[in-house]
Amino acid sequence: MHASIDQCVSNRMLACLFPNVTPFERKLPTVYHVLDNDLFNLDIANNAEQKTAVESILNNKSGKAPYIVFGPPGTGKTVTIVEAILQIKKRFENARILVCAAANAACDMLTMKLIPYCSKNELIRVHSDSRDWETIPANVRSYSNYSGREYNKLSGADLMDYNIVICTLVLSGRYSKRQTYFPDFLFIDEAAQAMEPEATIAMGLLKLGKQLVLAGDPKQLGPTCSSTIAENYKLGISLLERLMNTALYQSKDPNFITMLKLNFRSHPDILKLPNDMFYDGQLIAKSLTAISDPLAKILIYPLILQEKAEGGSKPFTSDTAAVEFCSVIAQEKREGRSPSYFNTNEGEMVIKYIQEILNLSIKVELSDIGVITPYIRQVHRIKERLKEIGYGEIEVGTPEVFQGREKRVIIISTVRAQVSLLLHDCRYKLGFVKNEKRFNVALTRAKSKLIVIGCPLVLKTDKRWLALIDFCQERNAYFGGKFDRRTDAERIDIINRISGVHFKDSQYDHEQDET
Repeated sequence: MHASIDQCVSNRMLACLFPNVTPFERKLPTVYHVLDNDLFNLDIANNAEQKTAVESILNNKSGKAPYIVFGPPGTGKTVTIVEAILQIKKRFENARILVCAAANAACDMLTMKLIPYCSKNELIRVHSDSRDWETIPANVRSYSNYSGREYNKLSGADLMDYNIVICTLVLSGRYSKRQTYFPDFLFIDEAAQAMEPEATIAMGLLKLGKQLVLAGDPKQLGPTCSSTIAENYKLGISLLERLMNTALYQSKDPNFITMLKLNFRSHPDILKLPNDMFYDGQLIAKSLTAISDPLAKILIYPLILQEKAEGGSKPFTSDTAAVEFCSVIAQEKREGRSPSYFNTNEGEMVIKYIQEILNLSIKVELSDIGVITPYIRQVHRIKERLKEIGYGEIEVGTPEVFQGREKRVIIISTVRAQVSLLLHDCRYKLGFVKNEKRFNVALTRAKSKLIVIGCPLVLKTDKRWLALIDFCQERNAYFGGKFDRRTDAERIDIINRISGVHFKDSQYDHEQDET
């Protein structure tokens, strides 16, 4: 990372890191028009923002400044940059395109989306020597730098033979030392998850005048920064997030940034709160599959009660059932000195919800269900319990595991039951409460059904979770332990009555007199 920053300086790429451009001053002609029949992915023809982004990248409208594709959850960010890459490959003969991301999983996903349009002579997925071959998706393997026994250590000159090279940001540093690989275009996907100096590793390969495209969402989880000192120096803020807070990108000038607005993942009710809280209400739910899914109209908790009381299940349907909150008032625990907590009662409620969902007449696969919880101890406990009852295929993980993923059903276990322990969570960077990015990731993974299990007495201390509780109460989708929220009128009345109380001859008055 240190070397890459020096490399960016020597390659005169500081204008890319610190763009000094006045918004709207660039009025460049559109040389390359993208017509509907030019598209590799025809779905983009009906998506104005995706098409604008592709055309702006193709015409290098941002000049020396990076072009940003701001992709909120489910809006097709990766689809957009894949289309831009393919359009460049088609129109610029011998163009060399470097595609990077912070994690192998993101690089593999990009590779899989490009493979249908690229030969093995055009595309190479470069892996680190230390990567376990078994973790590489089957359809990616034949496009990899692997000879059958070991990974081939490709030189920069070797990479020059390919139109598209895909690798992690850190691995790209292997080619910056000798400067024998010179990409014309650099795409960084999931750019909000990379530390800024991590992004500069790949940027160090660019020469002045070459093009940089950043794609991601700074409203979701950012870089993993384990050092408090490093965080104090802003290393927890990605290049993408820093740039998006500057006047140039705040201007929303389509020459420099495009926000994707059509969400193809979630039911409108699931999207409602994150959309209002993080995206200024600009997202539009377009998933016909989620909207028409009968699972989104079934309340699950009443089935749990019926099973207990009557021994039979009769689905209770509602047009406002896509999001459901279950109040569990219980004590969380931990083992030894581990900072990670678990909540047995919440874990058992997760199991009950899963069992009722799988008992529905509607077909729900184990792979359709995901369980998100912020504490690794709770992850392990729920996994063990699911294996015991034969549901081991259900994926359970933290928000970090689920970022970039989606499931038909998401069940969230918030775990925390004591307000006094929220400071503990802040110290160890745990939990959902008071962490807006984890909140956003957790709520935006679900397609048709979102179930939140937690203690409202703790969650109400955060305005976002309180809004979720209110949302469910308004839609008669709040169940479990009772939660009465005082209205503004009630609070004002209490304040007025207390302010009118005067304690005469009290110890306090005597102390005041002596003072």
